[in-house]
Amino acid sequence: WVTTNYLIMSYLLNSMESTVARGYLLMDSATDIWISAEKTFSKKKNTSQCYEIRKKLGDTKQKEMSVFQYYSTLKGLWHELDYYGPFNAINPIDAATFQEWQDNHRLFDFLAGLNVEFEPSRAQILSTKPLPSLEDAFSSIQSEDT
Repeated sequence: WVTTNYLIMSYLLNSMESTVARGYLLMDSATDIWISAEKTFSKKKNTSQCYEIRKKLGDTKQKEMSVFQYYSTLKGLWHELDYYGPFNAINPIDAATFQEWQDNHRLFDFLAGLNVEFEPSRAQILSTKPLPSLEDAFSSIQSEDT
């Protein structure tokens, strides 16, 4: 364990700028370095970052992008949002309820930014009970686009 710990400490310290690494040189373990660096530099739960991503999501429209490019752009922003603003449910019922809520809102985000020529498809998707998954809606719109 000691050899592995020193190897990982070396990797962590060598991957940092020398001025940053100096602050971690005297730590006892790779775990200590990792936790300290995470507390110092992580942007998780950064409300300003979450706000900026939500703003980008609201501003993102298909316009000249293909449906695939538009969908990929949204997926990237959603992944960033998941990283910076993680949600940790206390019990499985809360987790399932939140996941359904989030899936529906992402579906709404996707449909809201589509170009006007997809209005009939958008109306059809929104009238479906229960709502289709985001992936199913994308597949349907993508098929129509091609």
